[in-house]
Amino acid sequence: MERFEIGRFRAALDRMLAADLKSARALALAPAVMELFGAVAGALLFSYAGRQVAKGRITGGDVMVIVGSLGYFFMSLRRMNTINSEVQQAIAAAKRVFAMMDREREIRDLPAPCRSRRSRARSDSSTWISRTTTRRSWTAST
Repeated sequence: MERFEIGRFRAALDRMLAADLKSARALALAPAVMELFGAVAGALLFSYAGRQVAKGRITGGDVMVIVGSLGYFFMSLRRMNTINSEVQQAIAAAKRVFAMMDREREIRDLPAPCRSRRSRARSDSSTWISRTTTRRSWTAST
Protein backbone atom coordinates (compact mmCIF):
# COMPACT_ATOMS: atom_id res chain seq x y z
CA MET A 1 0.00 0.00 0.00
CA GLU A 2 2.84 2.37 0.83
CA ARG A 3 4.46 1.82 -2.59
CA PHE A 4 1.13 2.58 -4.24
CA GLU A 5 0.83 5.88 -2.36
CA ILE A 6 4.43 6.78 -3.17
CA GLY A 7 3.67 6.11 -6.84
CA ARG A 8 0.59 8.31 -6.70
CA PHE A 9 2.57 11.08 -5.04
CA ARG A 10 5.33 10.85 -7.65
CA ALA A 11 2.78 10.96 -10.48
CA ALA A 12 1.17 14.05 -8.96
CA LEU A 13 4.60 15.60 -8.49
CA ASP A 14 5.47 14.89 -12.14
CA ARG A 15 2.23 16.53 -13.28
CA MET A 16 2.97 19.56 -11.13
CA LEU A 17 6.51 19.79 -12.50
CA ALA A 18 5.20 19.65 -16.08
CA ALA A 19 2.69 22.41 -15.35
CA ASP A 20 5.35 24.57 -13.68
CA LEU A 21 7.75 24.08 -16.60
CA LYS A 22 5.04 24.98 -19.09
CA SER A 23 4.20 28.11 -17.10
CA ALA A 24 7.86 29.12 -16.81
CA ARG A 25 8.34 28.59 -20.54
CA ALA A 26 5.37 30.84 -21.31
CA LEU A 27 6.56 33.50 -18.86
CA ALA A 28 10.06 33.46 -20.32
CA LEU A 29 8.80 33.59 -23.90
CA ALA A 30 6.33 36.48 -23.47
CA PRO A 31 8.90 39.30 -23.06
CA ALA A 32 10.94 38.02 -26.01
CA VAL A 33 7.85 38.04 -28.23
CA MET A 34 6.98 41.55 -27.06
CA GLU A 35 10.50 42.75 -27.85
CA LEU A 36 10.33 41.17 -31.30
CA PHE A 37 7.04 42.89 -32.08
CA GLY A 38 8.41 46.16 -30.75
CA ALA A 39 11.52 45.90 -32.90
CA VAL A 40 9.50 45.11 -36.03
CA ALA A 41 7.06 47.94 -35.32
CA GLY A 42 9.97 50.35 -34.68
CA ALA A 43 11.68 49.37 -37.92
CA LEU A 44 8.45 49.85 -39.90
CA LEU A 45 7.84 53.20 -38.18
CA PHE A 46 11.34 54.49 -38.94
CA SER A 47 11.05 53.35 -42.54
CA TYR A 48 7.68 55.04 -42.99
CA ALA A 49 8.73 58.17 -41.09
CA GLY A 50 11.95 58.46 -43.15
CA ARG A 51 9.95 58.43 -46.36
CA GLN A 52 7.47 60.97 -45.01
CA VAL A 53 10.29 63.32 -43.87
CA ALA A 54 11.94 62.95 -47.29
CA LYS A 55 8.68 63.94 -48.99
CA GLY A 56 8.35 66.93 -46.64
CA ARG A 57 4.98 65.87 -45.16
CA ILE A 58 6.24 65.70 -41.54
CA THR A 59 9.20 67.11 -39.64
CA GLY A 60 11.87 65.41 -37.53
CA GLY A 61 10.18 66.76 -34.38
CA ASP A 62 6.93 65.00 -35.34
CA VAL A 63 8.84 61.74 -35.75
CA MET A 64 10.40 62.15 -32.30
CA VAL A 65 6.97 62.77 -30.72
CA ILE A 66 5.59 59.62 -32.35
CA VAL A 67 8.64 57.54 -31.34
CA GLY A 68 8.42 58.82 -27.74
CA SER A 69 4.72 58.09 -27.46
CA LEU A 70 5.23 54.60 -28.92
CA GLY A 71 7.99 54.02 -26.34
CA TYR A 72 5.52 54.83 -23.54
CA PHE A 73 2.92 52.65 -25.25
CA PHE A 74 5.26 49.64 -25.34
CA MET A 75 6.29 50.14 -21.68
CA SER A 76 2.60 50.09 -20.72
CA LEU A 77 2.01 47.08 -22.93
CA ARG A 78 4.90 45.27 -21.24
CA ARG A 79 3.42 45.97 -17.79
CA MET A 80 0.02 44.76 -18.97
CA ASN A 81 1.65 41.58 -20.27
CA THR A 82 3.22 40.98 -16.85
CA ILE A 83 -0.12 41.51 -15.13
CA ASN A 84 -1.83 39.20 -17.63
CA SER A 85 0.74 36.47 -16.95
CA GLU A 86 0.16 36.75 -13.20
CA VAL A 87 -3.62 36.67 -13.65
CA GLN A 88 -3.37 33.60 -15.88
CA GLN A 89 -1.26 31.84 -13.24
CA ALA A 90 -3.81 32.74 -10.57
CA ILE A 91 -6.68 31.44 -12.71
CA ALA A 92 -4.85 28.17 -13.36
CA ALA A 93 -4.12 27.77 -9.64
CA ALA A 94 -7.76 28.47 -8.77
CA LYS A 95 -8.90 25.87 -11.31
CA ARG A 96 -6.60 23.28 -9.73
CA VAL A 97 -7.85 24.12 -6.24
CA PHE A 98 -11.50 23.89 -7.26
CA ALA A 99 -10.84 20.65 -9.14
CA MET A 100 -9.39 19.19 -5.94
CA MET A 101 -12.37 20.42 -3.93
CA ASP A 102 -14.84 18.92 -6.43
CA ARG A 103 -13.21 15.46 -6.46
CA GLU A 104 -14.97 12.61 -4.76
CA ARG A 105 -13.21 11.50 -1.59
CA GLU A 106 -11.34 8.23 -1.91
CA ILE A 107 -11.51 7.35 1.79
CA ARG A 108 -15.03 7.03 3.05
CA ASP A 109 -16.40 6.94 6.58
CA LEU A 110 -18.05 3.78 7.82
CA PRO A 111 -21.85 3.88 7.73
CA ALA A 112 -22.00 3.04 11.45
CA PRO A 113 -18.69 3.88 13.10
CA CYS A 114 -17.66 2.03 16.25
CA ARG A 115 -17.79 3.94 19.47
CA SER A 116 -14.50 4.17 21.25
CA ARG A 117 -14.28 2.84 24.74
CA ARG A 118 -12.96 5.11 27.40
CA SER A 119 -10.16 3.73 29.50
CA ARG A 120 -8.27 4.87 32.53
CA ALA A 121 -4.62 3.99 32.85
CA ARG A 122 -2.05 4.30 35.58
CA SER A 123 1.62 3.60 35.43
CA ASP A 124 3.89 1.79 37.76
CA SER A 125 7.58 2.07 36.79
CA SER A 126 7.46 -0.60 34.03
CA THR A 127 3.92 -1.96 34.18
CA TRP A 128 0.84 -0.28 32.75
CA ILE A 129 -2.44 -1.10 34.40
CA SER A 130 -5.60 0.01 32.67
CA ARG A 131 -9.27 -0.47 33.27
CA THR A 132 -11.78 -0.41 30.50
CA THR A 133 -14.98 1.15 31.69
CA THR A 134 -17.25 -1.18 29.75
CA ARG A 135 -15.66 -4.49 30.81
CA ARG A 136 -15.02 -3.64 34.46
CA SER A 137 -11.82 -5.66 34.53
CA TRP A 138 -8.21 -4.73 35.02
CA THR A 139 -5.46 -5.67 32.54
CA ALA A 140 -1.74 -5.34 33.07
CA SER A 141 0.92 -5.14 30.38
CA THR A 142 4.66 -4.79 30.60
